[in-house]
Amino acid sequence: MKNRIQDLFEHKKALIAYITAGDPSLKETEKLIIELEKAGVDLIEIGLPFSDSIADGPVIQASHLRAIEAGTNLPKIIQMLRHIRRKTRIPIVVMGSFHLFYAYGVEQTLATLKDLQIDGIICPDLSIEEGVEFSARCKHLGICPIFLAAPTSNKERLEKIGKLSDGFVYLISRAGITGADQNLSQNVSELVENTKKHIALPIAVGFGISTPAHVKTVTKVADGVIIGSVLINILEEKGSRKMIDYVKNLVKEVVKK
Repeated sequence: MKNRIQDLFEHKKALIAYITAGDPSLKETEKLIIELEKAGVDLIEIGLPFSDSIADGPVIQASHLRAIEAGTNLPKIIQMLRHIRRKTRIPIVVMGSFHLFYAYGVEQTLATLKDLQIDGIICPDLSIEEGVEFSARCKHLGICPIFLAAPTSNKERLEKIGKLSDGFVYLISRAGITGADQNLSQNVSELVENTKKHIALPIAVGFGISTPAHVKTVTKVADGVIIGSVLINILEEKGSRKMIDYVKNLVKEVVKK
């Protein structure tokens, strides 16, 4: 049985929006999920705040710290997700350190996420060498394990990433950390093309994507585009209304399948 992520990519290119749970509050996060769905976002990636997040740039790191200072933790996020699932059907992926799942118990956490109808999980700090069992458990529960591929990933590694993942693979557009950038990597088309040679799953590109032009460029060649830091930045500096307005402009630029 297909889950919502698999069904999504069969029918269209996806605009994926990242927000940090609890920034500025879990009540605000719940509102944002509803508004992002209304704005036309196809999938929402919810960051689980962690003090030592991997690969996150200063904007997302700061959002994690604000959320932690506001008292956000995994049990409270689960409670929020349980509530939001009564109001929305949009595919939701949680992105967080494997340490969080380990601390609360991997089996228990995965079973809870299944019960909450969470569609996918990204653990940036879980390597493919250590993620075999985790991947199998997620797939057994109908949750898509989503691994990251990088510009430096060779053929053998890409093939392993493709086998362990489900739903889609998160392709990093550049080496380094997250963060909005006015200049999209010039070789993004080549990068996506090379990745698709070794991975049969849909490819969604993230890191450094921030403008409508970036969205249009990426979705010409990839199956999805992930927007994060620019949304977090607008949310902090200008508020949720401006962030949603910005998202609406991005939605218009997604190239149809």
